[in-house]
Amino acid sequence: MSLPVAIALIASGVTLAGCGDGDDTASTFSVYASTVVTTADIPKERFVPRINKVCRRGWAKTLRNFAEYRAGPSRDLSERERFEKAARTVLLTEIDFQIFDQIQRMGAPRGEEDEVEQIIGPLQSAVERGQKGLAPVYSVPQLLDLFVEYNQRARQYGLKACLVDEIHLRQIEPSRSRA
Repeated sequence: MSLPVAIALIASGVTLAGCGDGDDTASTFSVYASTVVTTADIPKERFVPRINKVCRRGWAKTLRNFAEYRAGPSRDLSERERFEKAARTVLLTEIDFQIFDQIQRMGAPRGEEDEVEQIIGPLQSAVERGQKGLAPVYSVPQLLDLFVEYNQRARQYGLKACLVDEIHLRQIEPSRSRA
């Protein structure tokens, strides 16, 4: 199974059977994630560059997987429909995995836990609203609107490579339909 297909299944909440552990019960994956971060033994001066590096790698994977999924078998859909489907299914899921999860896993510098939680909370909220269809995501401007609060907070903290901004999203802009 290709990565974009696996992501699509996970993002849509598809029930997947467990593998190899002898347990016949199925596991359901959900988009919801806690925004609570642990305290890491890393000062902010090292935390910010490390997270920015992780986000640069994450964006490369995200954009590659988005392009692969969008070019896939849904060619009978309009450009707008393909973009929206790829945004909800792949882009938002990848942002969740490659940015949100990485920041949360790293933990926050001592004394910065609340500030980091205040950054990733709007990120997680934007992802969930987009995936659940509570916000339109069929164009780059709509995606930018969805992540305004997160981008402001992340930028202020120094997480410039982690932004869901025009620099990253212009690479996925639909060629004909714009909002």
